[in-house]
Amino acid sequence: RNAYDMIVDANGEMFLHDSDMESDMGTSWYRPTMAFHVPAGAELGWRSGWAKFPNYFIDQTPSLADTGRGSPTGAVLYQHIQFPARYHDTIFFADWSEGRILSVKPTPNGAGFAAKAQTFLAGRPLNVCDLAVGKDGGLYFCTGGRGTEGGVYRVSWNGEVPESLTTFENDLVKALRHPQPQSPWARQAIAQVRIKMANHWGPAIQGVATETRNATKMRLRALQLMGMYGPLPTQELLDKLAGDKKPAIRAQVARMCVRKSDPHKKQIVLDLIKDKSPYVRRVAAETCVRLEIAPEFDALTRMLTAESRIEALAARRLLERIPANQWQAKVFSTDDKQLFFNGSVAMMTSEPSLDRAYQILAKSSEFMEGFLNDREFTDLLRTVQLALVRGQVDPARIPGLTL
Repeated sequence: RNAYDMIVDANGEMFLHDSDMESDMGTSWYRPTMAFHVPAGAELGWRSGWAKFPNYFIDQTPSLADTGRGSPTGAVLYQHIQFPARYHDTIFFADWSEGRILSVKPTPNGAGFAAKAQTFLAGRPLNVCDLAVGKDGGLYFCTGGRGTEGGVYRVSWNGEVPESLTTFENDLVKALRHPQPQSPWARQAIAQVRIKMANHWGPAIQGVATETRNATKMRLRALQLMGMYGPLPTQELLDKLAGDKKPAIRAQVARMCVRKSDPHKKQIVLDLIKDKSPYVRRVAAETCVRLEIAPEFDALTRMLTAESRIEALAARRLLERIPANQWQAKVFSTDDKQLFFNGSVAMMTSEPSLDRAYQILAKSSEFMEGFLNDREFTDLLRTVQLALVRGQVDPARIPGLTL
């Protein structure tokens, strides 16, 4: 509805804290402020008044965490070392009206993330407007607005940071472990290291990325630095890392294939769509959309039948870009309910027609004759709803679905 700020991490994953609608309080359709993970093509369900999507709709991206009543304002991702380790890679969200700063630490969960929102700092008043992380690792925030007194404050930690985090063996390690790497001052410092290392940079940074004994986080950072400061990975390197044991590395390979489309990179991404990791499959599908690659329908069935709505979303967005006449017969003939639901939603999103709507309603009626669990029932209702609305079905033609 009204996100004041958003976070994009080094992997390109977006997170935001969305506002509620104060005038909806007390109604059955009120929804509180929420933290969201926003994958490519996400539908977060905001509509005015009672038209808002319920959180359980098959075509809505579920929230990451409900945060209750509030007025979200600024946000910042903490990637420094001065706070205790439990706050590293934590997102701090400011809440103006409730006088608090929330901490949300997304952790990988299947194709997406899981998180809980906790109050990091609260005050009366504490009308927080925005936040930033300083070079010293402190969390700075400002208050004010609407005629209230303003100020700038710093949150610091009195504990001791381990020496292992503050000393660097060489310039390369300094670049790899630089605090707050997405900040302007950090990027400038890393660029200076790149210039200083000259021709030694390329072989050294590639060595970190390929050495499997290194921590996955450092290998991932090395690939990210290659994307920002060069040299870009060779075809040989991408081939090698596409078969790496770590899902995070394979997912990064899929992302890096976006930079330049060629037949070989297309094949890498098509192979990664069939990966054993749902996270890798999701990123590979998003890359296919960007590169306008059309995989075979059968390559997407695992994603379309996935438990995770984040994974199914990525597959649907890709399926929507493939002409429906190439795959609709498999959707209408399947006995797999989730494959039918997600295929039908994709169909009614990209190429709705009255004929397709009738076929969806007929197949849905068949499923109604058998057992449906709670999720299947709500997914079926939403599928029928989309067929009726997007297909512009005349109610008089379907007396079996009318009162």
